[in-house]
Parts: sequence; C-alpha cells; structure tokens
Amino acid sequence: MPAAAYLYRRARRIVMWLREHSRRTLVERVDFITAPGPTKQGPHLTICTPKAMLEFDHVSGELVLTGLFSGVNIDEVINNMAFKPRVREPLSMLEPVTDEELQFLGRLDPSGVRYL
Repeated sequence: MPAAAYLYRRARRIVMWLREHSRRTLVERVDFITAPGPTKQGPHLTICTPKAMLEFDHVSGELVLTGLFSGVNIDEVINNMAFKPRVREPLSMLEPVTDEELQFLGRLDPSGVRYL
C-alpha cells in the first residue's frame, strides 16, 4: 500500500493489530521491505497480538514485550516468536476486550476493514 508509507511518516502513533502470534508473523528478518519501518525519530509504534503487546523502543531500535493478556504466560509468548524480545519489567497484565469495546469498534469499522 503506497499510501501507508506516506502516512507512516506523518502519524504520531501507529498501532498494528496482528491476528496471529507466531514465528511466522513475528520474524527476526523479512525477505523484502515495502515501506519504511520504525526509526528513532518516527512515531510511537505498538503491536498487539492475541497473546501480548509489544512497543518499539526508539533508543535501542528493538521491540520490547510490555504486556501479556490474561491466561498467557511469558514462555508461551516468547516461544511463539522467531526472536527473543527485551522484556519490560514489570509486565502489564492486559484485560480482554469487552463487549462494549467490540461494539464501539464495529461502529468505527462497519465494513470490517480491520480484518482484511
């Protein structure tokens, strides 16, 4: 998406939602790059998966594990990644999405673009 590369540089915060938390989606290296990634001067980047939340540390240039969803342990998260992230202590325990929040998302995105 060419527009994504353009918008990335102008955003203050980027939240990526991954539908899968696995070695296939959380890789150490990629085969090709279609848009610029996080930089030290770039926007705040958060990645949410069904198991955890990671944030890009602009100083180290690395993703940092910052939170776990309830019912998920740290070993399960790290073992399902192709790299070992730094871990922020203390880790936040994330609450599952409520029905009210899901309804709100449905009103914001009635066409389901977030699932594409």
